[in-house]
Amino acid sequence: MTDTSAGPQTPHIEIFVGSCSRNPLGGSVTLQSNNPFDLPLIDLGLLMTEFDLFTPLEAIKKAYRFVQAPVWKDYIILPTIDLLNMTTDALDEFIRNTAGPVGHLVSTAAMSVKDASYGVVNTGLLVKGASILSIIDASILPFVTSSHTQAAAYVVGERGADLVKERWK
Repeated sequence: MTDTSAGPQTPHIEIFVGSCSRNPLGGSVTLQSNNPFDLPLIDLGLLMTEFDLFTPLEAIKKAYRFVQAPVWKDYIILPTIDLLNMTTDALDEFIRNTAGPVGHLVSTAAMSVKDASYGVVNTGLLVKGASILSIIDASILPFVTSSHTQAAAYVVGERGADLVKERWK
């Protein structure tokens, strides 16, 4: 099985304590039509590989091990869903039906070098083929960082602000 993350020594899971619901979004973003008011078609490409399913399975095991620590006694009475006693097939189905992004999506307008045939923006954060149009957010990151995405988004924002200021001088 191929690990498609940023590397074997990088984080693969994040334990989020709180309530959330599945995001129904379906990795590509395409236009639905030539009407600018039509919503784009978004396919996040979730759970496409064997590794994509292996990671949440392991995350569930690690999360259960984490909350079994003595410090959680009297805070956690019972799990809301007994995932550890599910069959592998039932657990796979549960993951496929409930997995979704939490909000750290990147690469929908990936950055690449100026003359590359791929990528949406160049290293100056200018949209290729447009004049004076920039994208300055996490969508320009060409891959998921091996850190929390928020830090990279701050770097992109700061650098983008500097580039815009330089262009307006």
